Amino acid sequence: MFSQRLFLVWMLWLSTLSCRAASLSGVPHFTAAYAGRTVELRQSAYFGPLYDDTDRLLLSPHTPASTSHLVNLRGEPLHPPKARGILPSGSQFVVRRVSLPSRLSLLTRMLKSPRFHPWVELRLLPQPAAPLAGSQPPTERPFVWVLPLTARDAKEIATAMAEAFSSPPQTAQFLAARRPTVAVAIAQKSLLLDMTTAEMVAAMGPPQRAFVEQRQAQRLQVAWYADTEAWLQDGRIVALRPPRPLLPAPPAADKS
Repeated sequence: MFSQRLFLVWMLWLSTLSCRAASLSGVPHFTAAYAGRTVELRQSAYFGPLYDDTDRLLLSPHTPASTSHLVNLRGEPLHPPKARGILPSGSQFVVRRVSLPSRLSLLTRMLKSPRFHPWVELRLLPQPAAPLAGSQPPTERPFVWVLPLTARDAKEIATAMAEAFSSPPQTAQFLAARRPTVAVAIAQKSLLLDMTTAEMVAAMGPPQRAFVEQRQAQRLQVAWYADTEAWLQDGRIVALRPPRPLLPAPPAADKS
């Protein structure tokens, strides 16, 4: 009886110590559950340096020139360096960790990096031959997908993860069912007429802005990207146009 009580006390002490260590390291229990998972990119993504952190590679569905997680002291957006290539939708990674900002992580993250955002740190798995653009990605360097600044609790992290990644072979099966020309366009981050909304998002990521246009009694959805506009009717692209100039959206970004 005494030994059972001693064992229970010991286990309680270990649990308390584990919780305290997790708190100090900034690794909540709900984020630890993602480590080791194999995931697929839902959207083709550019990769390049994580701002000034050249040891990691930033993954982003949008062009570096239209991507910003940081602002300077004047409130002007700062952009990551030029992309080195594209990883197509369906690329597989192993999640190394999901890290939230903490006292420890802020000490180890570069000043000019999205240091106050949650990060998904990833290891790229060997990929089958695919129509990539730019240089081949290095598999030995960690990749980072930056989650929204507001994603902090278990539900918000789960939602953001589900928007960026799928469990194999969900995205692979989606791509296998596409027409060959559409599959190549998705991998190369380009759009084609008659693409569906899901195909457009797989290629370009979620629209950076969205509008509704009224044309001759028809309501058309406009998906705005920094380098193109896709006009959709009944869930399919019916026109591609140059993007209209817009005022910058208010950034949800770190100050650098």
